[in-house]
Amino acid sequence: MAKITERLNEPDAFEIIREQIAGILDLEMENQYQMAVTDGDPVAEDYKVTTYIENDEPLAAGSDLNIFPIVNVWLDQTRNESGSAKVNTTKETATYRIDLYAIGNYDGKFAGRKASLKAWKLARCVRRILKSDAYTYLLLRGLVSGTEIKSMEGGAPNMADSAVKVSQVRITLDVTFDQNAPRTTGEILEIIPVTILDDLGQIVVN
Repeated sequence: MAKITERLNEPDAFEIIREQIAGILDLEMENQYQMAVTDGDPVAEDYKVTTYIENDEPLAAGSDLNIFPIVNVWLDQTRNESGSAKVNTTKETATYRIDLYAIGNYDGKFAGRKASLKAWKLARCVRRILKSDAYTYLLLRGLVSGTEIKSMEGGAPNMADSAVKVSQVRITLDVTFDQNAPRTTGEILEIIPVTILDDLGQIVVN
């Protein structure tokens, strides 16, 4: 006979944090885009991102260049930091990969360089958002106890058949949190409401 009598349908802390990261980045990058448009920035489109959660093929849209630049947030691993086998609450760290993609021009010289510069510009924005005072605890104080950007790595994804150059920057973010912590303790959690639109994992902030 089964011993667990309640449904296990509520998200765990690491899932809540993943959606929160994506929601924060989507919200703040949209704000950056709107400010760039207001300022008359000729490259305002560099800030207008398409955000995904756990999309294993974020470039599958192929010729649809309107999806760029892309932010894709996915969970890599979690590990127990408490050094014990506590039943109710454990201190854990989750590693999230935040993959950023940008494109260069269709033809001509330096397309790869332009794509790389755009990808790193997006990485600059993401880093500053995540390290800002406003998001020290990702608006989840009482659940999240700290965040740390471990690395930022550039590169080029495998797109041999693409007509455009695409560059990628991967940000590795560690988040320390209490797993199974009572949700009624600490500060009220300010969850960014997001909706996953389709099987690709694209999100919109409600």
